[in-house]
Amino acid sequence: MYCGVASYARLKAGFWNLLRDVLLNTGGPRSRTRRECVRSSILANPSFSIFWPKKRPVGLIFPDHLNPLEILDGIMEKKGFRDPDVAKAVYHLPSGILFCRSIKETEGVGEISFPDTTTSGDDEVLKTALILGLCNKHFYDFGHSVIWTENRLRRKLNLYRVGDFYAND
Repeated sequence: MYCGVASYARLKAGFWNLLRDVLLNTGGPRSRTRRECVRSSILANPSFSIFWPKKRPVGLIFPDHLNPLEILDGIMEKKGFRDPDVAKAVYHLPSGILFCRSIKETEGVGEISFPDTTTSGDDEVLKTALILGLCNKHFYDFGHSVIWTENRLRRKLNLYRVGDFYAND
């Protein structure tokens, strides 16, 4: 009979562990703590079910000692535009709203060739600067006014088309 009591005690202990771990879980903050570093992107990866096609990388290379705004003012004068919004109407820019994601230096920016303001043509530099001026922190919107700041012009971005994102629902 002693053997049966030991089995009963183990069964009873297992039952209480089940109650304690599963059924009586209060869901406190420590139960939902995770420490994982995610190094993946669902953007521009067709193997995932969520897929935003990459439209294009955008960025300019400026000399370190020169102000980007002064360079663009010179190009605007050469082209005869009084402000960037007038130039926006002339160049063929992407329409609609696109998602912007900054390209970090650790992501291999050297593989992508951005126009250099000292060697590239004025039209290419101005078109790229207009696109950067239409990008805020997260979105490119053709319907907004062009805002040129040094920070906006020195950014390197990937633009993604998000128009078909909800079409699969």
